[in-house]
Amino acid sequence: MKITIGQVLKDKRINLNLNCSEMAKKIGISRMTYYRIENDMTNHISFTTKSKIATVLNKNIEYVINLINLNKGE
Repeated sequence: MKITIGQVLKDKRINLNLNCSEMAKKIGISRMTYYRIENDMTNHISFTTKSKIATVLNKNIEYVINLINLNKGE
């Protein structure tokens, strides 16, 4: 079974003891936009959003980009 960026983000968010609204607020996006990302309902995530996700997860931007590329099958 393919692991998606949404599944990884959800696991990381839960490990940080954050709900979707809190995660979205930390990233600086709407709850609905975060919901779409976490549920793999969008293929378009801006570089700024990727960077903010990396910051919240305490990872570098390459980590997030690699997750997205794996999700796309690249």
